[in-house]
Amino acid sequence: MSHDPGMTLEHWLPWQAVPALIIVSLLTLAVGAAVSWLIRRRCQGHGSR
Repeated sequence: MSHDPGMTLEHWLPWQAVPALIIVSLLTLAVGAAVSWLIRRRCQGHGSR
C-alpha cells in the first residue's frame, strides 16, 4: 500500500482550509467586538461625565 503525494495533498487541503476559515471568522468577530466596546466606552465617557 503506497501513499501517493497527490492523494495526501487532496486530503490535507480541505483540512487546512477549514481551520483558516475558523481563524478568520474568529478574528473578524474579535475585531467587531473590540470596535463596538470602544464605541460604547467612548459614548459612556462623553455622555455620563
